[in-house]
Amino acid sequence: MPLRYLTRGRISANAPLSSPRALGGLALVVFALELGVMAIIAAVQNRSINLLDLSDAIVLSLTTTMLFHLLLLRPLDRELAERLQALQQAEEASQHASTELRQYRDTLDEHAIVAVTDARGRIIEVNDQFCVISQYSEQELLGQDHRIVNSGYHGAEFFRDLWDTIRSGKTWHGDIRNRRKDGSYYWLSTTITPFRNGDGKIDRYVAVRTDISALKETEARLLRMTELLRGAGKIAKVGGWEFDVLTNELTWSEETCRIHEVSPGWKPDISKAIEFYAPESRPIITAAVEHGMKYGTPWDLELELITALGNRVWVRAQGASEMVNGRCVRLFGAFRDITDEKRAKEALRAATESAEAANRAKSELLATMSHEIRTPLGGVIGCLQVLLEAELNEDEAETGRMALQSARALLDLLNDVLDMSKIEAGGLELEQCAFELAPIVREVIALATNAVGPKPLRLSAEISEATPSVLGDPTRVRQVLWNLVGNALKFTPQGSIQVRLTAVDAVLRVSVTDTGIGIRPEAMGRLFQRYTQAEASTSRQFGGTGLGLAISKNLIERMHGQIGASSEPGVGSTFWFTLPIADQQLSGERAA
Repeated sequence: MPLRYLTRGRISANAPLSSPRALGGLALVVFALELGVMAIIAAVQNRSINLLDLSDAIVLSLTTTMLFHLLLLRPLDRELAERLQALQQAEEASQHASTELRQYRDTLDEHAIVAVTDARGRIIEVNDQFCVISQYSEQELLGQDHRIVNSGYHGAEFFRDLWDTIRSGKTWHGDIRNRRKDGSYYWLSTTITPFRNGDGKIDRYVAVRTDISALKETEARLLRMTELLRGAGKIAKVGGWEFDVLTNELTWSEETCRIHEVSPGWKPDISKAIEFYAPESRPIITAAVEHGMKYGTPWDLELELITALGNRVWVRAQGASEMVNGRCVRLFGAFRDITDEKRAKEALRAATESAEAANRAKSELLATMSHEIRTPLGGVIGCLQVLLEAELNEDEAETGRMALQSARALLDLLNDVLDMSKIEAGGLELEQCAFELAPIVREVIALATNAVGPKPLRLSAEISEATPSVLGDPTRVRQVLWNLVGNALKFTPQGSIQVRLTAVDAVLRVSVTDTGIGIRPEAMGRLFQRYTQAEASTSRQFGGTGLGLAISKNLIERMHGQIGASSEPGVGSTFWFTLPIADQQLSGERAA
């Protein structure tokens, strides 16, 4: 830095003490002083100053100036230059630090919430962010303490600990929930630092805060979700687990610990966890874990384990892998106690087997009884037929016919019971062959015509010459067709009954249409159930067990066909069934 020095009564900052200009000025000063001394001496001696005196004065002034410079001014000039350079560097550093400090404060004000209080806790300074988040103006805040934003969430002990910390000269850190001017709440991560004055006493506190309201809301949601999952897992007896392959750390949820009957938070290693499984289950779970780690294969197993208290329980163990670049880094899954379900299934299986055994025994009994009863009943029917061929008067003949009709009805009932018993016992065998259906239809129509009696009914059949063969059991198909036609006879007091054969795609449809009493829509769903009839009164009026249609449905479906019905009360009904066509090429030509 240039040195300011005195020359001819003026301050100059153009040259240092060691410059020629400075030396010239110093020489003039010395020469002037010497000349003054010579003038005083000359006046005392009463003589004048001559040229020699002037030359001596000049030589003396130059010599004195050089000596003065060498002995005093040059070292002084060097020292002053060094000090001034140091001062210049210090000033530049101070300006740089001041600029950085201002930048730091601007950054802090931009991203942080700052407040300064005095030693009593009165607010003496706030930044804009404090005003924005609290909704108070600077004028409303200055002179107040922080009770103005106190939410009441924290107790007295909380603030007592805060003040004890900062009054002892330590920095306090913590999270505080405050209240805005409109009454809403916000959370702040807070750091409060005490500052001391020149006497070493704390005279102010600086609080720097950041808004963590969103983080606190997320934490609250996660906490609620965790509690929800914990509660749901406890109710459903479902736990979770996680194995970090990189750290070899296994973590169990609270419910998983409960299932194993260990204390919550217990952390086993993976080998110890596998040892909980029953000996017969360990190879299975070990293989599943190894495949999961090697190939990322998930597993879902029902295995038995032995708890820490020695109890045997069944669990459903599920697992999956997290693979990164073809390497397993994590295994995770669910763990559910299914002991009660296993016991319930076992009890249900035992009950089902018992019920099935009882049902088979019942069916076998019914089949035996039906068979044993049918033999003597056949003899009764034969005797009645022989009796009716004898010479009887009108009353005796009518009685005989009624007895024969009842015997035949009883035989039909026994046949139905026998068939249903065989079906339930799984002993009903069907033949599967190709046959012509037209002759069976004509035979059933002939039998039905003879059974019409005095009813004004017309029976007919619509059979095409090109009706294809079908696959099934011809005896059982005749039984189904006679069942449908017999029902039509029973529920049709007058009108007509028609049997129609229609080839549709790969099946032959057989339909029986009558003009009888019909069936109400709400009763249609009960048609093919066992021991039920469409109307409760029909069994009393027309007789029957309600087994015929159920047996027909079973027989047709076992022959790979379908059966159904449509009806309108007071108009009539149509019952139909389908059978697969034997000649598929012919059926394809018909569909085309």
